[in-house]
Amino acid sequence: MTNRQTNGRPRTNEAGFALILVLLVTGALSVLILDMNYRTRVNIHLAENLRDDIRAYFLARGAVEAAKALLLEDESFEYDDLDSEDDAIWATPNRHEEDNGAILVELLIRDEDGKLWINDTKNLFRSPMPLGAGLPEVLLNLQDQLGLEEEVFESIQDWIDSDDTPLAFGAENAYYQSLVPPYLPQNNKLIDLSELFMVKGVQDDLYYGNAEEERPGLQDLFTVFGDSQSKVNVNTASFDLLAALVDPGFAEEVEANRPIMTEADIPPTPGAGNIRKRLGIKSTYFSAHIRVKAHNVVKRVHAVLKRDSNNDKVNLIYWREI
Repeated sequence: MTNRQTNGRPRTNEAGFALILVLLVTGALSVLILDMNYRTRVNIHLAENLRDDIRAYFLARGAVEAAKALLLEDESFEYDDLDSEDDAIWATPNRHEEDNGAILVELLIRDEDGKLWINDTKNLFRSPMPLGAGLPEVLLNLQDQLGLEEEVFESIQDWIDSDDTPLAFGAENAYYQSLVPPYLPQNNKLIDLSELFMVKGVQDDLYYGNAEEERPGLQDLFTVFGDSQSKVNVNTASFDLLAALVDPGFAEEVEANRPIMTEADIPPTPGAGNIRKRLGIKSTYFSAHIRVKAHNVVKRVHAVLKRDSNNDKVNLIYWREI
């Protein structure tokens, strides 16, 4: 019987099997390491985004507090305007930057009382709509000045009033149910001005305006923030709005005499009916437009502030992240 000598060396097939086993283990470990690396990087990225999102939120809240402080620092609480050296503290845009732009806060405050309160259902878009009544003169004047189609204001009137009878160029439930997808008209006061996009005839150029044609948009003329005591601040209202409320001559005289410091100094409004009692020089509602950046996270916020009649407190009444 012959004995085979291996001289202590493994057989060829055993060596190949060991090599394959090593390669398999190495490959499995490589996959696990790559997966762990990927998961670690994702978790780090998510943690950084969460950190920056929280930081951006509190930067925006801080901007709101800054807006409150600016509104309380007015030199004169008897009137509000945009340009005078002693009373336009809040109207100046603010910008704060750190770490070469990695941290950024931008704040712009606008006066909401320089616009018409769109939910004035007694004098403006009325509800209920008196039988056979047309749109108020101020809306017809605005319609002519801005070259708007008749369907725009009539459709807004139908959207706000409580009945289901459309005006000649307006729209009620039957029209909105014919759309794809269909929806119901509000038939009530607007909660957010952007609801106007749901109204027949309202498109981007009507809502935002046209800078090239120097035509203001609906967002520049109307606001949802106000109450039955709200007055249009002649110091901050646009020329187009003042001209629609009274006439172009009145608008020119107001602009030439700003700031108007007492209501007695508001120019005469002949032939404008009882419009004078709806004109003022002081503002209560202000919108804060905020943009903050915290590294890779950017937040845009629209906040609305209400300054009380005693001029010693400002409350946040609206907050929306855009």
